[in-house]
Amino acid sequence: MIREDLVAERIAIESYSEIIRYLGDNDPTSRRVMEEILAKEEQHAEELKSLMETLSHLEKQSGGNRSENDIQRPVKRAS
Repeated sequence: MIREDLVAERIAIESYSEIIRYLGDNDPTSRRVMEEILAKEEQHAEELKSLMETLSHLEKQSGGNRSENDIQRPVKRAS
């Protein structure tokens, strides 16, 4: 589930990046809003990546007996 969330975040990052490129300098207000949203999506992706790395590390320590479901998933903050 975490991996799928990370994939979704990366898709969102690419989408917002495309919107920002499309807007260029034609609409600085909308561009700024999109850049703020993009920054939050990038932060979410980094948090998910860190969580996956932590889970992987814990799984190695426990001999592979843990899964993503063994650790409570953080609540995603509203953007």
